[in-house]
Amino acid sequence: MLVALARPFGSEYRVGFANFYAITRYNRSLLDAASTQFLESIGVDIDALFGHFNAMGLRDGFGNPKPSWSDALQLQFTVP
Repeated sequence: MLVALARPFGSEYRVGFANFYAITRYNRSLLDAASTQFLESIGVDIDALFGHFNAMGLRDGFGNPKPSWSDALQLQFTVP
């Protein structure tokens, strides 16, 4: 899901959680030539970036737990 945000300088877009859940693997093939060129021109390591995206979230697109799932289960919150 793409979420549009109104900003003083124009619209800004963010990728919503539904998209992170549905896409099971981010890789270079998702980028067009212009996007690849832009990211490389500002010094982004695209493979490291997508590696980070692929490690985000608690479950993958098939519902299998990612490593963060067991960490999340150990969290303890104080009820106010």
